[in-house]
Amino acid sequence: MRKTAFVILVIAVVLGLGVGVLFLTRPGRELLGSLYFKLGSKPKIELVMQVQVQDAVKNEADLTIGRLIEELRKAQIDCTAIERNDPSSVEQLDTIRIDLKGIPIARSGDLRGLIRGGFPDWTLTRCNQDDCRMSLDVHRLAVLKRDTIEQTLATIQTRLRDLGVIGRAFRRPGGGSAVYEIVVQLAGRPDDPARVREILITRARLEITPVKDGPFRNREEALAKYGGTLPLASKLARAVPRPGEAAETWYLLNRAPVITGRDLRNARPGRDEFGKWEVDFILTRDGAQRFGRFTEANIGSRLAIMLDDQVLSAPSIQSRIEDSGRITGAANQQEAYDLALVLRSGSLPAGIVVLQERSRLTEPHK
Repeated sequence: MRKTAFVILVIAVVLGLGVGVLFLTRPGRELLGSLYFKLGSKPKIELVMQVQVQDAVKNEADLTIGRLIEELRKAQIDCTAIERNDPSSVEQLDTIRIDLKGIPIARSGDLRGLIRGGFPDWTLTRCNQDDCRMSLDVHRLAVLKRDTIEQTLATIQTRLRDLGVIGRAFRRPGGGSAVYEIVVQLAGRPDDPARVREILITRARLEITPVKDGPFRNREEALAKYGGTLPLASKLARAVPRPGEAAETWYLLNRAPVITGRDLRNARPGRDEFGKWEVDFILTRDGAQRFGRFTEANIGSRLAIMLDDQVLSAPSIQSRIEDSGRITGAANQQEAYDLALVLRSGSLPAGIVVLQERSRLTEPHK
């Protein structure tokens, strides 16, 4: 009898350990989270977020401008400036447009053929004798809206898993502006809810871009050097101020980056030769080949390492660089770990604004 009881106890312990190990793994956490919410349990924390889809729409316009500049050069069609407007809210995203200035009216037919053949998602109209305007097709807009929300949900779910947090993300039901909103629910209350929240909403848009000019003391100084109009295929970006520095620094950059976050294969925290925390990253095979060719051909030039449209650093290229690099400036180990985590999970296609946070331990607040 005692032997039987002992065997049953051993089996129970083994099964218990097995279940515990299962729930410590990623699939186990996902299963536990699914069971938690299916059983009707209420989330400990709930975040209502609005996806700033206009960011994705503006990015689409920026990519189009980069391609368009190259095609205009090949076709030898003169153009003095190409600009887009700046929709600042989801309610304005349908107004996105690209303005082309200084297009000779004699080349109108050639331009129309170029847009029709190479940019079918855009409609071209002439505003006056010298200027034209491109508008994004409503069907392409609808696809962008849908894909931006779906990619945001997938990225947030990945970050929840990498954080070891049991939770879920889904679209908020309803019409109007609610179509751009998502809900994130956490089954438990993390030790540091503010950190989890910050990681979930960090866009983490990485770009490594050639520096064309600078540094400048401010944006106005850069514009003045070029007569108030930036050269084609360029943009201005502000550098992240260093600790203790109040002065601004701006750079004139190529509009098209050499490397983006999509080219990353892995990212992890590390230390430099002085013991300071950094993030080391490894590129995909395609990204490494592209980066190697560019750096070899541009030794002595500078590259801007950008995160979320701000320049982190602008080092000179000393030699050919292939499959790896580093992002310096992390204040501590936690900051380096968190940046590596969001880079591994992939950048969000658009920014996120937290509209409401509810906790079972506190009253809802906006």
